[in-house]
Amino acid sequence: MIAAIALMSLSAMTLTLLGSTIFNQSRRTQILGEDAQLRQFLIAGAAFAQSHIQQNSTGEFSMPKISLPAAQLTVSFDSISSSRVTAHIEASFPHHRLSQQLIFILENGQWRITQARLGL
Repeated sequence: MIAAIALMSLSAMTLTLLGSTIFNQSRRTQILGEDAQLRQFLIAGAAFAQSHIQQNSTGEFSMPKISLPAAQLTVSFDSISSSRVTAHIEASFPHHRLSQQLIFILENGQWRITQARLGL
């Protein structure tokens, strides 16, 4: 009788642990998917910044036409000098965000990225 109760307790603990593990793995998978999507948005934001800096655009831009609801991509520029510009790129979902800072320097009439910092 005691062995049966111990075995049932062990089975209940095993099922609880298994359920918890499955839930945690599914949440982890969802977070990794969002993180990968945000990294792709940062790449798109860097390309957007590169094209707009060639046109001498400054200020803050919100990217329209993002296919995911509640996703946002914002690019803003700070002109430090006539030959150095900093672009701040932020990609976000309601509960998750990534950002990067790109420093552009004008060399031989072309803007090029000299530094990139993730998460600033």
